[in-house]
Amino acid sequence: MPSGTLYTIAGKDAGGGNTNKWIFGYANSYGGVSNATFFHINNTSGGGVFLRSNAWTPTIGVWYHLAVVKSGNSYTFYRDGVADGTATTTVAVPDSSGTLQVGRAEGAFYWRGQIDDLRLWNVARSATEIAGNRNTARTGGETGLTSYWKFDEGGTSLAAADATANHNDGALGGANATRVPTWATAAGSMSYAGLSFDGVDDYVNVPDAPSLRVTSTLTIEFWGKRQRFGTDIVLEKGGDWTQGDTDYGAGLHSINNNMFYFYFDGGWRGTSGVSDLNWHHYAIVAQEGDVSPRLYVDGQEEPVLYSGGAGTIHLNASTSALHIGAQLGAYSYYRGDILSEVRIWNVVRSASEIQADMDMTLVGSESGLVGYWKFDEGTGLIAAECDCQPQRRRAGWGGGRMHADVDERQGTRVPRRTGL
Repeated sequence: MPSGTLYTIAGKDAGGGNTNKWIFGYANSYGGVSNATFFHINNTSGGGVFLRSNAWTPTIGVWYHLAVVKSGNSYTFYRDGVADGTATTTVAVPDSSGTLQVGRAEGAFYWRGQIDDLRLWNVARSATEIAGNRNTARTGGETGLTSYWKFDEGGTSLAAADATANHNDGALGGANATRVPTWATAAGSMSYAGLSFDGVDDYVNVPDAPSLRVTSTLTIEFWGKRQRFGTDIVLEKGGDWTQGDTDYGAGLHSINNNMFYFYFDGGWRGTSGVSDLNWHHYAIVAQEGDVSPRLYVDGQEEPVLYSGGAGTIHLNASTSALHIGAQLGAYSYYRGDILSEVRIWNVVRSASEIQADMDMTLVGSESGLVGYWKFDEGTGLIAAECDCQPQRRRAGWGGGRMHADVDERQGTRVPRRTGL
């Protein structure tokens, strides 16, 4: 971003100068704000102020979730669900007669980039609510939600619909044809498709391949939306951890505070899970011989609170098929939830890498990515893996990709496709 400028996410103003207004955005050197998220208030009867977050510099091409919450005279800024600075002021937010604008303020200060899922509330949202719902689409009927623009119309639409009953619909470019922004494909979890598993006998079968036999360093990532609180296996290779053939497995349980857990040959480790039925991102980073893995929920590392079995992690080179949505074998469990963007890596992914990519779809050829299922086909009995690493081609199947084939032996075992 050029120096000395201010970039508007959203604002309501009656023009430049001393007019009633509020503006939310990012500035690198303006109004006393240096490289920070800001909230500007100007009240003709109370003065003006620039409130700011902690200093940070965005990386071009990376999505960020930004929020500001007003509670009395106190303001809290959030970035990617984490509090990122506080400020106080007695200057009241005015009732501006100006038009609410997205991407510019005072006829200038244009945003350079993409904006998605803009929400205005008339309540002070808690840190837990912001962190828990930032990656989840809202219905529009939530208490306190006064306006909600999903920006998912696409195509040639010149309107941005408000999903609440207030119908504060916006006109792209303010009805000026020369100022119309371009629709972009949303990168966040709200736009993902997925597979819905019935929790009875649905699963996806992925034939064994050498690349899936991860024995040294491992990262597992997925988006999950619980539809119940049971024993819900996300994936496993080698069966139950007690049977001596397990390479790796992941699941969500009803015990131990709805536990999110990882299991391996001879043992398991877990942390407290979520208590809602919203979309959440989960990640596991494990290394052979370590005592415990690193567990992440919505990009934030959580402590290992529960454990059983072996004292160190052993990733056994199992030649069994990979099962998604179920654990098969001596102890069989089926998932009753929705899965999307399932990824397996043979490298250690850092916290920053997990956070940067969790809301993005991948190309499929990223270094260390050995399995990637978007579950975005919509129809059919094949869940295609992305075109990456041609050496994993299954004999008789072309295209340089390995397919995960839904078990076709019984029609009742086919998971339902769902668009989300």
